[in-house]
Amino acid sequence: MKSGALNKRVDFLSRTTSTDAYGQRVEVTGTTTTRWASVKELPAVETQIAEGTARIRRIEILIRAPIADLSAIDTRWQVTYDGRIFDITSITDPDGYDRSRLIHAEAEI
Repeated sequence: MKSGALNKRVDFLSRTTSTDAYGQRVEVTGTTTTRWASVKELPAVETQIAEGTARIRRIEILIRAPIADLSAIDTRWQVTYDGRIFDITSITDPDGYDRSRLIHAEAEI
């Protein structure tokens, strides 16, 4: 992977459980880390939901690995790119050598 290809900034957001002022457990999302990445826009798709049809924007993110502060990354996390929050749908090791991670994410338009 050439370093010049990693030319976009993405923020990784993790979800944690916290207790609010009333003692209730609440889920909190916060930025865990910011990384340089290669981001590729994928074709948008339409899907059926209860309210009708939804358009889904999809992206493919390539980052360097291993990354200590992203060791717990999974599909419950989110990523921020281009001012929008995307839900992570899959994480793979594209070359099998643990040098990078290929992340697919999507957001409703």
